[in-house]
Amino acid sequence: ECQACHGEIARTKAVSPHVMLECTRCHTVPQGHKLTPRTIMASIPPNREFCGQCHTKDSGVKETPKIDIATHGEKYLCWQCHYPHMPEVK
Repeated sequence: ECQACHGEIARTKAVSPHVMLECTRCHTVPQGHKLTPRTIMASIPPNREFCGQCHTKDSGVKETPKIDIATHGEKYLCWQCHYPHMPEVK
């Protein structure tokens, strides 16, 4: 459903580690977004702990890169340095 308007994001996400996640896992999409998407926006993760649910050292999610959320990135939100729809450069 999202890819009807967000085709480029869907194509890049298709080769990212997040390919198996539904968009609504990380974004809250109000019903009005489907009617007036430029005025009613979907949400983005609001804090570092959101991404930490899967990416902290003590998370139960296997096979994800793990970080120490207390020291990694300091004051920045994860998506300010990492674009989750794209593959990470190694």
